Amino acid sequence: MKTHMWFATNWIRQMVEVIRRHALFILLCLVFLTVGIMLSLSWYQYQLNPDAASYFTIAYKYAHGDVSHALNGYWGPLLSWLLVPAVWLHANMISAAKIIAVLGSLGILVTLYAYLSIRNVSRFILLLISLALGSMLLQWSTVGPVTPDVLIALATLLFGLTLNTFLSRPTLKMGLIVGALGACMFFAKGFGFFLFIGVIGSIGLWQWWYKDERKWKITLKRYLPMLAMFTLLVAPFIIAISCKYHTPTINNAGAYDHVTYGPAGLGLGAMTHMGPLAPPNSSAMSIWEDPTQLTRLFPRWSPLDSGKDFTFFWQRVIGHNLAEASSSWMAFGPVGLLGLFGLLCGALEQKKERKQEYVLFAYLLGIMIAGYSLVLLEGRYLWGGLFLTVAGGALWLSRLQQRKLLGTWQIFVCGAIAVAITMTAAIQNIVRYQYLDKYHYTTSLALESVIPAGSKVISDDFSDSFFACWHIHLNCYSILDPPVVDDHPYYETLKRMGVIYYIDFHTRDSNTDLQKFVDTYYTQVDERITDSGPVTTYLLRTNL
Repeated sequence: MKTHMWFATNWIRQMVEVIRRHALFILLCLVFLTVGIMLSLSWYQYQLNPDAASYFTIAYKYAHGDVSHALNGYWGPLLSWLLVPAVWLHANMISAAKIIAVLGSLGILVTLYAYLSIRNVSRFILLLISLALGSMLLQWSTVGPVTPDVLIALATLLFGLTLNTFLSRPTLKMGLIVGALGACMFFAKGFGFFLFIGVIGSIGLWQWWYKDERKWKITLKRYLPMLAMFTLLVAPFIIAISCKYHTPTINNAGAYDHVTYGPAGLGLGAMTHMGPLAPPNSSAMSIWEDPTQLTRLFPRWSPLDSGKDFTFFWQRVIGHNLAEASSSWMAFGPVGLLGLFGLLCGALEQKKERKQEYVLFAYLLGIMIAGYSLVLLEGRYLWGGLFLTVAGGALWLSRLQQRKLLGTWQIFVCGAIAVAITMTAAIQNIVRYQYLDKYHYTTSLALESVIPAGSKVISDDFSDSFFACWHIHLNCYSILDPPVVDDHPYYETLKRMGVIYYIDFHTRDSNTDLQKFVDTYYTQVDERITDSGPVTTYLLRTNL
């Protein structure tokens, strides 16, 4: 009994000491969590984007046991899996997804703080970094669209930090953890599979060549447990989606992006110009729940097909993506720029002190940018690389402070400026976009009395109609885009599909051919002014 009391007392004493030493950071985390949840439940409970709707409908399928339709080779399953409890609790899916992003962001803050604390980075620098990143993460978690990008950023950060430890101490336990984190990256976004294999494969090959005297047994002994754990976790899912699509499939998002952003698609997206597109299954909201079949609607192409295609690939794909990466990094603000500068300085320095960390983090960032640049890149895809960059930059800044090359006041002034800029921008965006998409929500409810739930609808603008399809449970068949000549077969297609409602959001009123088709084949059943503007509803004439 006395032994148990001693352990309990000792544990409490240690916890009190931890809270005392890190009180300011703990307070920051509590404020971040409280504000993030409040924003998710209030201002940002209406925000919706097409990707979010797909993750939501897939979550509903998993929650109700419809696994055959829930399995998806385009969208990573992790976010949908995490949303299943929200389905069971009949919670607001948008708020639930936002709260998951807030919790993921909190995980990023805690992970970075703990990692840098262990490496004796001063709490002064840590608090400055936490304040700046906290404001950015709060904005991304609430104002940003619902995506799993925060989740893969957290998984990528943990992967990079744990891999660094594994390279220094290649134990069985660390190898299994790295393998599990690789699986988490894949489940968050399909790109995570290739990031894991590319990084582990290239590093393993380098170690085999330079450190293991080119002896396969030494290298395999080090990496086999890691690869076994990764395979054990991802293989069932890959086998399942491969069976569904009747072809070996790891993830088909890259294939979709490749063909639709190629010379034929020109980045327009099938939803904007390909007419009525049926959902992939009867319970899907739109074809965007699983756009795999859209890849068959565009011709296959390769940069090696011709000189023209190679020029297109270099200018419109690689050039565009590298420019996007550059502008995205500038958008990260002073924290991202200072972190990148510090990381590169540390990686290029001749001294070996912590050089492995700098080189590894820079290498991971380079792999991410290079990989995404082959297909499609958006700024939010690089969040994981940003946090690794900040970690490396913080280590470099701490070293300068320890060597007395930078004084406390210099760090405070520069850090305060960076924090002020970042926090001001974040607060402005959070306030500016309050109740984002609420007018789409009220417009959707206004149509509830006009269009019965479960109806198949088509509209003049998919980006407006999917709100109505989600909020009042309709099936979206993309946009109305009839041919100028011989439009009757197009009408017959709509009638055969059962797409009898047309929602006109008046985004293409200048298209006289579209209006002529509507006047010929539709009857107006409702017209009203909503919060998002005039909306007219038509019913297809099925007796022509």
